[in-house]
Amino acid sequence: MKKIALSILCVASLLAGIPAASHAADNSMSGSKPPFFVVDINAVLQGSMEAQALTLKFQGAVEGDNGNLNSIANDMNTALAKAQDLKNQYTNATVQSDKDKIQTEFASVATLYQNKQQEANTFKQNAEQQLTLQRQTYLQAVVLKIREAAADIAKERGVGGVVSSEVALYYDPSWDITSAVITRLNSAPPSPAPAVPSASGTMAPAASTSH
Repeated sequence: MKKIALSILCVASLLAGIPAASHAADNSMSGSKPPFFVVDINAVLQGSMEAQALTLKFQGAVEGDNGNLNSIANDMNTALAKAQDLKNQYTNATVQSDKDKIQTEFASVATLYQNKQQEANTFKQNAEQQLTLQRQTYLQAVVLKIREAAADIAKERGVGGVVSSEVALYYDPSWDITSAVITRLNSAPPSPAPAVPSASGTMAPAASTSH
């Protein structure tokens, strides 16, 4: 099962809702404030300690689910090996009663294998759906903090608009406040780490992070 990673998140229009400035004033290079600021959302997610901790949290849940899938796969392999052994026994059996007994056992092992196969498919599907939904929910909270931090910085500096670098066709590098947003997010009190259950219903181990 693919690991879930934060770096693929696309939030091109995340900050577009912040009103744009209707006039311009001075910055240190040109003598006027920029018409808007720019933030690289993916860079903020990579630099945010909270987002990094969240990534580790979900990686732990995925690894736990993979361990459970491996256990089911081992049961399937054991059943498959047993079925092959019973087929060989049936071929070598000379007494009909022995063959009947082997057939009955073979049917039981075949059913076990099919049940384990279905269990693996269901587990994997549930794990992917559950973790995807939870990842989106928790990331939305982090993204909201990014938006709020960017808006606060823009207001403090007297600039009326912030856009994502994804949607800016061109901008002066001095308009980029990505580093300032990262610094502000990392200096804020961390939110409680979310509990991320695996598909089996058990809780993923808390990721150890040092700031």
